[in-house]
Amino acid sequence: MSPLRWSILVTVLLSFFVLSALVSNTESNVRERIALSPCLLATSDNAKRECAFSIIRNTLTQDGAAEALHTFVAANKMFPGLDIDCHAGIHRVGDMMYYSIYSADQLDVSPDDFPPEALMCNLGFYHGVFEHLFQDYLDPKLISNVCHRFSSTSDRQTGVIRHTCFHAAGHGLLRAQSEKISRKDWGNPTAFVTAPIAQCNSLPNSTEKERFNCVTGVESIFIQTSMLKEYGLSDPDNGNGFTICNQLDSTLHPTCYFVRSLMMSQMSNSYLPVLRNCSSASEPLFRECLRGAIAGLTVNGLHEESLNRSLSLCRRPEVLRRDGTDACFQQVINQIELEYLGDYAPQCDLFPDTFRSACRHASLQS
Repeated sequence: MSPLRWSILVTVLLSFFVLSALVSNTESNVRERIALSPCLLATSDNAKRECAFSIIRNTLTQDGAAEALHTFVAANKMFPGLDIDCHAGIHRVGDMMYYSIYSADQLDVSPDDFPPEALMCNLGFYHGVFEHLFQDYLDPKLISNVCHRFSSTSDRQTGVIRHTCFHAAGHGLLRAQSEKISRKDWGNPTAFVTAPIAQCNSLPNSTEKERFNCVTGVESIFIQTSMLKEYGLSDPDNGNGFTICNQLDSTLHPTCYFVRSLMMSQMSNSYLPVLRNCSSASEPLFRECLRGAIAGLTVNGLHEESLNRSLSLCRRPEVLRRDGTDACFQQVINQIELEYLGDYAPQCDLFPDTFRSACRHASLQS
């Protein structure tokens, strides 16, 4: 065959495969939009939202997780006015997955059960499954066993899922504890957090980082519960301050300041509330505030905007004055290590000389 004919044949074949993929994607989008079309008749945003989740639930039980997640994406595109929070919304789909499948046999959780689409929205789907699993089965051995199933020395992705698993375990442990608290102990923070944190710290075959992830999971749900004024708990600062952390034992202040700062920066999409409310904290707690702020700014992904905003925080004069610069830049590098997609090496030139080598190494691991 002549080179010209060979070139034409290759071009035709490539065009065919690309067109086939486009047609397949189009058919899938049309199918999901048709399935969701009854929700267009709903008369309120809330009714549309509940209609969409009802259809997602039916899709999950009939066609599996991947198709349910495709339907979730389609629902967000069809109803932009719904303002379905990506992480919270897909967390709800994970809730459905657990109660549809795993509640009957908790020991069968496998990495093979989760399609690639489950990684979207900061792994909210995984959060939903793991949180309810460990809420229902309070067994530290089970937590370590299940979370370590998501382990691979050659796959960064499974490491991030394992990180999420231990954090979600903390969620489940706190929720289970909340259900056992007698009414006379409502409003007592210690009664809520002591037992689940002890369970986190007793996880067998766990690393310090894995236990830390579990403890932050406990404290994040404790803070959320307080903000919602459930079980007699309250948040004196209404989301902007650390009084809620200061109510806890001083040994829990570092992780609580980290979590609270993460939540403040995530909700405001800014590090300014953290700097403003953490200015009088001790040096160690100030550094935890910085670390939490960076984690919150990048919670929905490490992209150019979130990376630049994080580096801007590390260069703030008040950070330099409080000797927080090193901890701040190191946390940005930690976030790069958590990313399993993307090449961040070019952005390493934005770091001070002393951190560029560590940044490039972290980028190579992602």
